[in-house]
Amino acid sequence: MVGSCLPPVFCPLVACGSNLVWWTFRCIPPRKWRHTGTAFHSRHWLNKNPCGLFCASVTQFFIWGAGFIVNTVIVYPWFGYGWFGVAIMAIYNMLLFMASFSHYRAMTTNPGAVPKNAEPLPALTMELKRLCKGGPK
Repeated sequence: MVGSCLPPVFCPLVACGSNLVWWTFRCIPPRKWRHTGTAFHSRHWLNKNPCGLFCASVTQFFIWGAGFIVNTVIVYPWFGYGWFGVAIMAIYNMLLFMASFSHYRAMTTNPGAVPKNAEPLPALTMELKRLCKGGPK
């Protein structure tokens, strides 16, 4: 698959190669990296400041690091690979995936920025005209 080098979990920790740009959750080609951002012409919302990307990587590291520790240090020694241990690991890893995906969606979703060509709704404009009675005097 062009544009991906590893599963989304490991991309914050691994550089993906010379022709790919490192991104917080996946590795994407440079041509798509240009289409991300917070400007009006951006196709995909992503705040690309270095501190934010670093903090997002640290957050993913904590989520999946906690999953690794819980699975290998707590669940496996107590329950092994019996049906109960596997069920606990599956449920816990599913919750970890949902937390990780929720963080990804929060990072890449437009938080409600007003579009460049936005205009007030007609009902609101009429209400303002009625309240102002023609504007300031």
